[in-house]
Amino acid sequence: MKNIINKIINSLNNTINKKSTKIVFSDSNYQAIALNKNYFNKIKDSKSNKKIAFIDGGNASIIETSNFTVQFIRLYAVIYQSNKKIKSIKHEFFILAQITSSNKLIFSSKIFPLDNNISLNERDLEFDFLDKTLRNKEEPAKITSIANCARRFGELLLAKKVIEELNENDILILDGTLQSKVTNEKKYFDVLFNEASKNKVIVASLSKKTQLITDSGDSAAIALANLTNLNSWYYYPIAKSTNSIEIFITKLHKLSKYIFRFELYKSQNNKDSNVAEIFSLLALNSKDPVFFGYPYGLVDADKNARVSNNEKQYLKTIFSSKVDLSKYETTLNAHHVLDNIR
Repeated sequence: MKNIINKIINSLNNTINKKSTKIVFSDSNYQAIALNKNYFNKIKDSKSNKKIAFIDGGNASIIETSNFTVQFIRLYAVIYQSNKKIKSIKHEFFILAQITSSNKLIFSSKIFPLDNNISLNERDLEFDFLDKTLRNKEEPAKITSIANCARRFGELLLAKKVIEELNENDILILDGTLQSKVTNEKKYFDVLFNEASKNKVIVASLSKKTQLITDSGDSAAIALANLTNLNSWYYYPIAKSTNSIEIFITKLHKLSKYIFRFELYKSQNNKDSNVAEIFSLLALNSKDPVFFGYPYGLVDADKNARVSNNEKQYLKTIFSSKVDLSKYETTLNAHHVLDNIR
């Protein structure tokens, strides 16, 4: 056993010690630029009083079968200024997503909002059953993916509404990326970007996951961290872009163990000084010991958008008291029975 473990360690060391020269992109919109120590930028302290808004969403499955689902979705936006919360906006709704048939199978949805903060277009949540942007390899799309689309489209609509509360060169941060991944998502991004450009508001995103790798197979975040002694930094450029989204890598606090992917929508007001200020403001918001190096505004948005297990069970109880869905739910899978066998 020890010999096998040593062989594994040796193989790992060979992998870890390979030298990286560039980051690899599967997206043809990005052409990698060779890694360069001169592309690191130190994050400086900021005394800016610009507002910075954070958006996130959460959802919980109340009823889930192979052909329909009822989900509860909560969207939350919070605005900070001088590192103090000054406003928040919440939007909640139910979605009934189901598979219907006319000439072919399609996913369709009905939205049941609890308030009037935003209005999702149900037609944008109609998808072909074989839509490749919803599928995982050869498997058909799951009905729950429609609820995830509704949450994401809702986040982008709420972000557009939040722009009304922001001034020129204020910043709006989305959780995740600015890349359109599923059918109709680009439409919502375009509306958001147009509104932001009109009001000269900066739109960006921070992703919890940094899955970029280098040409040696190493993690891009680790490869970059090994190239600098700076305590907090942002790295740019990593690629030449043919679209409107620029990618950065950043470490926002000297005590943080985490390095994040950051994306910025390119517009005429994104000058170098504004970029430096964005990272300064993010770093200022990333000093909470709860999660050093991660903006507390996103922690706040995640916490308030999250649907708790207690809420989920309460809603499940209400629905199950009104209609018997047990025969549908048992068709989905039997894993939970096996999991409980001791």
